Amino acid sequence: MMNILNGWKVVRHAKGRDVHITFLSSIADTVYAEVIYPIDEWVEHLSSCGPLAVFTTPEGAIEFMRIIWSEGSEYELHECEYEPSDDETLWCFGNCGGGPTKKITSGIVGLFDDVGFADRVKLGKKISISTEGWVGDE
Repeated sequence: MMNILNGWKVVRHAKGRDVHITFLSSIADTVYAEVIYPIDEWVEHLSSCGPLAVFTTPEGAIEFMRIIWSEGSEYELHECEYEPSDDETLWCFGNCGGGPTKKITSGIVGLFDDVGFADRVKLGKKISISTEGWVGDE
């Protein structure tokens, strides 16, 4: 039996597309891969990449959003279910970054203690949060 946990996922709602996406990227914002998250469907990590990152507390997810927020941002917070991964390092290999394995836990996600790593994620309900007073939202 699979161990399914509840968590929170920060995604972008892609303009003109009814999908939610995340990017595996370094602190330098080099995009290695795009992961598409339909609502209420299980999504597995890409075969050329390590586990998917989720937050284990809503407070961590909201703080992450506050840090990456900018005016007109398309970021959303969603409840999610996830299957924990044994791998606890974000990484990408080969065509995902055009080179050798790239460990990307040094990025902004590495700043948080409440990050979980998942083999599969199912995006759920969008959580409404106030961004009043956030940088770039003046």
